[in-house]
Amino acid sequence: MRWKGEGHVGYYEYMPRFADLPVVEFPSGPVGAAPAAAVADPGSVAWRLRYHAPFHPGNGSGEDEDVEAYLERFVATVDGRRVTAITAAPLDYDGTDMAGQRDLLLAHASAWPRLRALFFTEFTVGDSELSWIGQTDVAPLLHALPALEEFTVRGGLGLRFADLEHAALRRLTVQSINLPGQAVRDLGTADLPALEHLELFLGDSAYGADTDVVDLSRVLSGAVLPRLDSLALRGAERADAWARAVAGSPLAERLRVLELSQSVLTDAGAEALLRAPALHGLRRLNLCLNRISADTAERLRAEFTARGTEVDLRDEPGEEDDQAEWDARYPEIVE
Repeated sequence: MRWKGEGHVGYYEYMPRFADLPVVEFPSGPVGAAPAAAVADPGSVAWRLRYHAPFHPGNGSGEDEDVEAYLERFVATVDGRRVTAITAAPLDYDGTDMAGQRDLLLAHASAWPRLRALFFTEFTVGDSELSWIGQTDVAPLLHALPALEEFTVRGGLGLRFADLEHAALRRLTVQSINLPGQAVRDLGTADLPALEHLELFLGDSAYGADTDVVDLSRVLSGAVLPRLDSLALRGAERADAWARAVAGSPLAERLRVLELSQSVLTDAGAEALLRAPALHGLRRLNLCLNRISADTAERLRAEFTARGTEVDLRDEPGEEDDQAEWDARYPEIVE
């Protein structure tokens, strides 16, 4: 599977940037020095925490540093008061004990009082197939990091946001091929007064995704997430149903950005968007990589552009697009 989203690169490789910062990996295995410039200015980079167990092929050192010692060395080496972004790659060999990895980070969360961006967990295909990632309840992790403004979680199996409350979180992204409806229902009861952007990769029922429109009903009602004005629903099988639900929802009038990209959106769903006066306030509408006919695409472009909306309906990069940037924005949601 290839996993790419805005600000991220393929699922085949680790990200070079996160939270608008270059990523620097804190070394494991042989106790080597972290890059001196990054240590001197910890807030100038996003730190990747990726532990290689002694028997892992990526570590030929023979050194016996366990994962707890690795994290303790990071805390002792890098001034956590100045760390603003962390991407946590797998911290165990098989990448299946996500509750354990969450708890490892929780044990050190107080060392990072200014952490504003966290990626949990940056799996690549070399670590695990995306549909195999056994996630956990990530709410305790967010509760322990009160300054967090951006949170991305990869993997859907077992994912929860139980009793989530966070005063500062502005952006929440779930990258999954099997997003469970329960996780989405959790967001409908979450207390996230600052959340502005919600991005859900809905996934494929063949991999166990069971999120339906009703699971997002409280969010679409506008009764929760009072500052939400940017909604991205990607990789949807039943994209026409999602388009109708969003177009007819109370939330629609508040939205300034709507994305229904990389999905199975047809002319039927596009018509629902065209008939929705509540969407006239959109600043951006992204319907890239769908199944809309050329005629309907032209209507969408003409009608929304006339209202001042930036419309993106491309199904391939144009001459003006950088291929790498295009690939970084649009995933192929298949394994």
